[in-house]
Amino acid sequence: MSRIVIFSFVLFSCVGEAVSQIPTSYSIGNSLTAQMRPDNVPNAFSHIACGRNLQQIFENPEYTSNDTTYYVTAAFTDQQFDFVFAQPFHGTSLEQDRDVISHWVALQPHAVFVINSAWTYWELFPGIYEEGNPNDLMRVSPEYMQALIDELKQLHPTTDFRQTKINQMFYRIYTDSQAGLSPFSYEDMQQDNIHTNALGQYLAHNSMRYIMGAPHWATGVFDITDEDRAYLDDLLWEFVVVPGDFDRDGAVTLLDIQPFIERLSSSAPWMDADLNRDGIVNLQDVPEFIDLLTN
Repeated sequence: MSRIVIFSFVLFSCVGEAVSQIPTSYSIGNSLTAQMRPDNVPNAFSHIACGRNLQQIFENPEYTSNDTTYYVTAAFTDQQFDFVFAQPFHGTSLEQDRDVISHWVALQPHAVFVINSAWTYWELFPGIYEEGNPNDLMRVSPEYMQALIDELKQLHPTTDFRQTKINQMFYRIYTDSQAGLSPFSYEDMQQDNIHTNALGQYLAHNSMRYIMGAPHWATGVFDITDEDRAYLDDLLWEFVVVPGDFDRDGAVTLLDIQPFIERLSSSAPWMDADLNRDGIVNLQDVPEFIDLLTN
């Protein structure tokens, strides 16, 4: 019996089962975290402190810039979350970021911890990104974010640490713009000297949704063209999406069959299940999944 026939039997025997519930999340950071639009994901809470880094938030846990009264200290005492997003920002050392996040990991031992690797002032961002991690002072560079995760893993070897990789996608937009390879310029995504508009928010928000296993969000508040959306989706596929890894464990295994089936039978926009990249999630994506599963 061919592998396609076997998979089809499993597929049609399971169609109709409920799609998995969207997990709970708590996001901690400044206005750049707010631009990720965490409150537009179901079961999501956030602690936003504009202009503050993680050390300052830790030292002043009842200061917020959003309307929440569900401060991080109260939230982490009251309930366990499935995902915790933490956004480092300038003014801290690697040791400070590690210790603050480590404290929160101890309060949320079962959560997936996601380093929200955001950006900084547009004029400075490319240069700071390219600096790497020269002195263990906070930088919006891949090297700093990876060093932070490496140290956290040493302290918490059983915790799942991930990244949004927003900084890497924004830097790619910068280099593509310089080379004339993007449909819009680096300046076109800037709302002011540090914040981003719908273009960057679309990337940040859908990076969060993918990591959590939530459906893609392509409509609503993100007023962008189809051409721009296609380019941004390509970035998500390159930097964030692991094709076929629907349970988000880092590998394509038999455990991914059920969530793939749920996506095929769902009306929600599951971008990660569009494995042949034709813009539609349907049975035409099954052969692609079988190839990923068996190779």
